Amino acid sequence: MADDGKVRGVIAIALAALTPPGLAQVATDMRQNAPAAATEAIAAPSDLRTRPAFVRGAQPETLPEVREAAKRGGFGELVLEARVTPLGTVADVKTVKSSGDAGVDSAIARLLGTWTLTAPVDKSGQKVSTIAKFPFAVGVTPQRITKGAPEVPEAAKAAFHNGLVVVSLRIDQTGTPTDVKVARSSKSNLLDDALVSFATRQRFTVPRDLSGAPVVYDTTIAHRFTQMEGDGSYIGSLKTLKCATFVGELGWWQANHPDQKVETTEFYRFMAGISFLTPEVFGWSKVPLGEISARNKRAWGGAVERCTADPKSLFLAQYRKG
Repeated sequence: MADDGKVRGVIAIALAALTPPGLAQVATDMRQNAPAAATEAIAAPSDLRTRPAFVRGAQPETLPEVREAAKRGGFGELVLEARVTPLGTVADVKTVKSSGDAGVDSAIARLLGTWTLTAPVDKSGQKVSTIAKFPFAVGVTPQRITKGAPEVPEAAKAAFHNGLVVVSLRIDQTGTPTDVKVARSSKSNLLDDALVSFATRQRFTVPRDLSGAPVVYDTTIAHRFTQMEGDGSYIGSLKTLKCATFVGELGWWQANHPDQKVETTEFYRFMAGISFLTPEVFGWSKVPLGEISARNKRAWGGAVERCTADPKSLFLAQYRKG
């Protein structure tokens, strides 16, 4: 139970206060690495209300073993499994998937044992233990050599198609993409096909494991297609964004995502953030945090209404009216 973990923590603290430094370290190691008591509740991840989250601890890139592996130009994927206690400490670290370098695996496993996490909390509100997996990417993954970025196809642009597309692919031992397919659709075949075509044409550095041997590498490429971005960001086009583009893309998105709220769109969240961080851009003054959402909602709704009535006007001018 949670109380057992607290008792062990108190004992370790007491030993640290009453014994020499070397014995105190032994006491700490015993607390972190002791097996779970027979009565300790170990909750499955699905039974948790709050899963453990990182609080503090050194990162793997600080380790000499990991830095050396990165210098060699290869990569590895290490997956560790460990028990997170009600105190937020980590114990019983095991290797589920090796990075391919035993020295790297051991170094990161030792490091993980020193981390502090938030305590796992079950659905009744009690702090419990749980078994968690910790994935680590080690070294350097294949890098894209080909230049350029995907473009919105003209037919999709004319119909105001927009959205995020994610494609999965395998990079073979020559750095060539294979098995390219849509992992997440934008709801537009034109955009999905555009990213598949783009990804197929890319070339990458040869994937290598931590020993330097060529291997295959599975990865993804994601791209958000939109005409509302300039210079690769919303900020780049905010001053010149036409109402016709704004209402056109918004209308297409709403028609193809009827089960989602406009508040979930990236551009809506972007405008909410800008209106809070730099309200002077719109000629506004700062408002309390609790009023940000309401103000942005009013400004957004007004912009939709006025932009629909006057599509040749600028979005920013309509949004500024609040």
